[in-house]
Amino acid sequence: MEVCEIMGKLPVMKLKFRSYCLRRCLESFDITNGSRDLHKPRWILEMDTYRYHGHSMSDPGSTYRTRDEISGVRQERDPIERIRKLIMTHDLATEKELKDIEKEVRKQVDDAIAQAKESPMPEPSELFTNVYAKGMGVESYGADRKEVRAVLP
Repeated sequence: MEVCEIMGKLPVMKLKFRSYCLRRCLESFDITNGSRDLHKPRWILEMDTYRYHGHSMSDPGSTYRTRDEISGVRQERDPIERIRKLIMTHDLATEKELKDIEKEVRKQVDDAIAQAKESPMPEPSELFTNVYAKGMGVESYGADRKEVRAVLP
């Protein structure tokens, strides 16, 4: 943790942690929870993460790192694999049970994708619904992504 200042005077605590480790995430959120009081410090959370894929179709992600690096990071830090190993180490589930869970989760994801594709596009007025707080009446302007701004009440 370190203390830094934003805009000169506002004290801010900075906490960097590994976002691929669920336990570290929960510990970090627990540390910062309750800092909404005006007299408590504000927090910047810097989460160390790793992309297994490039940013886009034009960035395959393999021009600036090797496949071995990506594979190594996946084996060491992939949160799903870490939890899988933990479950297996402590005999909390069998390999078959984990595969069944994964199969069911994949089905749920596929069903959600199919439902989203079949559903009509939401109205532009829904763009900011419940983003800040329910019923705040945020209005959006502009038709393309370059010119979208919000006006808060």
